[in-house]
Amino acid sequence: MIEQYKLFENIQKAKKILADLRIPETDERFLKLKELLSKNLGYMGPFTQWLFKDRENFDRIIDVYNKLKTINNLDKKIDEFEKLEDLYDYLQDFEINRKVNQTIKSLPSGTRTLVNDELTNLIKLNSEDKTIKAIKDFYSKKGGRYKDIASLIKDTKDYINNLKGDFNSDAIKKTLEGLNVEIIVDTPELLMIRVNDYDASCKIGSKHWCISTSQSMWNHYVNDFTNQYFVYDFTKDISDKAHMMGTTISPGGKITSGHWADDTAIRDLSYFDSL
Repeated sequence: MIEQYKLFENIQKAKKILADLRIPETDERFLKLKELLSKNLGYMGPFTQWLFKDRENFDRIIDVYNKLKTINNLDKKIDEFEKLEDLYDYLQDFEINRKVNQTIKSLPSGTRTLVNDELTNLIKLNSEDKTIKAIKDFYSKKGGRYKDIASLIKDTKDYINNLKGDFNSDAIKKTLEGLNVEIIVDTPELLMIRVNDYDASCKIGSKHWCISTSQSMWNHYVNDFTNQYFVYDFTKDISDKAHMMGTTISPGGKITSGHWADDTAIRDLSYFDSL
């Protein structure tokens, strides 16, 4: 009964949004949305708001809904998210946290008690599927030998570096071969590149970034009026979120957004002025 009421409530919310905007319920976009959400009509309220009030691109609606369908036991209701991108970012983080927790659980129970925030963040910042799978295998086979967290963190870092290559300019430039990117700054301490398409962003960007996990999100941020840059700071450790950052800049030089590797916003964008 409660579920039926929530379903009714969400459909009524969707209809009210249309009425307030003087859009008929026969609108082609609304019918298309109903078809997309046919198995989850309880989502109609927030998705109608994002599509009609926020004027979100339908491709972005599809991307977020498809990701939403893949996640079970979500611990928040989607109508708690003000913006569509807020929901996408939350789903992305939820998925990564689940991978991290599964990786930690692959450690023997005795070693698992050593785990701290530093190790958790290290795994989280290196949560690509291939890397995560290898770390889980490493932990399940050799995790029982660790008696202190410092050794476990050091060996995890070394193992990640062996998998991905050392974190320096030469190693990163090797990963750029064949990709549509341009090197802007190249020093022993820092590498800055312009990323020109989604394929490159997907292959080398942080998996915490929506522009590296969704074509429609890339299209939303990067267009004829903006350029996307990735910056690698080799003075930072790979467990530091500041070891990698992304920023979107307009042709006039205005920075429209900046994020660390874990997708937290860079508050002081003046950092990029010195690059």
